[in-house]
Amino acid sequence: MKAMIFVLAMLLVACAAQNTTAPVTPTVNEPTTAPINPSVAPSVNEPASPPTNGPVMMPPSPPTPINAPTETAKTYSLADIASHNQPNDCWTAISGKVYDISPYIALGKHKPSINTGCGIDGTVLFQSKPAHENGALGMLQNYYIGDLQ
Repeated sequence: MKAMIFVLAMLLVACAAQNTTAPVTPTVNEPTTAPINPSVAPSVNEPASPPTNGPVMMPPSPPTPINAPTETAKTYSLADIASHNQPNDCWTAISGKVYDISPYIALGKHKPSINTGCGIDGTVLFQSKPAHENGALGMLQNYYIGDLQ
C-alpha cells in the first residue's frame, strides 16, 4: 500500500511539474458519472484519436555532415575559385575537389600560410605540408562544396 501511495505521489509531482493534471481512470468498481458530450464523442464510423498533451516528438534525424559530397555535386572552374581569394571568402581546389575553407580560417587554428591557398588550385601547396598527412584531408571534407571542372 505504501508503494502505491508513493507511485501516486510521484505521478502527481510529475504532473504538477508539467503544469497539468493527472488523468483519472475509473476502476472496475468505480463507475463514471460524467455525462457524455455528443459534440466531442467520436461517431460510430470514426475511430477515436488519442489525446495529445503538447507537441508530438519525432525521433532525431541522423546528423548530416556539413557540405558533404553528393552525387549531383556542383562544378566550379578555376575562374570561379579565383574570385574567392580572401581569408573571409576563401575557396581552394585540392585534388579536383573544391572547398570553401573560410569557416576554418575564421577559427584561427592554422598557420598564416593557409591564406596563400585562397582562390587557387592549392593541391601542391596542401600536399607539401607534412602536417596535412595526419587527418587534414578527412577534416577538409566538412568544407566540400563541389568539383573542379
